[in-house]
Amino acid sequence: MGLNSWSHALYYYIAGAANVELYRIAKTQDPKKAEQYAAKASEYMHMVPAHTGKKKFMGRQLPFDVFVNRKITKWDHRAKIWDCSWVDAVGVSPILEMVSTW
Repeated sequence: MGLNSWSHALYYYIAGAANVELYRIAKTQDPKKAEQYAAKASEYMHMVPAHTGKKKFMGRQLPFDVFVNRKITKWDHRAKIWDCSWVDAVGVSPILEMVSTW
């Protein structure tokens, strides 16, 4: 079975969100492992924008695509302003946001 062709961005976002959570769990227990999770979270999340906007519904960008692009842009800006790592700039858990969205 392969990936759904409708939204690869969703797969990358979920993978990135899972790595954000793994980073938060490992941050105090295993800092070396936490850095690996942080790198993966950033990598996957920054792959999302390249995979959004390709599918349209009634001539408009999909709501999920708009949502994740806005969130990632916000986290990038926050990391720059706060002078912290990208993964530390993520506020509310992306997993919990996904649960409340659906």
